[in-house]
Amino acid sequence: TREITELTSITDEMLRGAPSQAEAINAFLDFVGERPLAAHNAEFDMGFIAEGCRRMGRPFDSTSIDTLILAQNLLPELGKHKLDIVAEHLNLPAFNHHRAYDDAATVGYMLVPFFETGVYIPSSRSIRLWPGCVPGARPAASPST
Repeated sequence: TREITELTSITDEMLRGAPSQAEAINAFLDFVGERPLAAHNAEFDMGFIAEGCRRMGRPFDSTSIDTLILAQNLLPELGKHKLDIVAEHLNLPAFNHHRAYDDAATVGYMLVPFFETGVYIPSSRSIRLWPGCVPGARPAASPST
């Protein structure tokens, strides 16, 4: 639609000859393997992958690291935590927002300063990074439950 083209700069012409959704998801998940996925607002992206997998009958149970949640907890002073706002705050390289490669690279760059603080990520598949995992890291407070 016009709105998607305005948001992403991706046109129908650019999609001609692209792999099917099933081919793309299978190739992506085969590439990822058991590695955790990182995204800004990961629930949104993981939902798309999960729905595609559901339609294909392919199991999907992947750990994700959400830089939106990390930013909300580690940078509460920002108020808004959109990818471009957080990236600018962290002085990360300029990027073309809403383009997959640029957004993914920016999430990767963003993880470095977040991980340097030491992180506790509560989830059903928790990832904990403590001093010693990253040089100079400081422990983050673990929630008491």
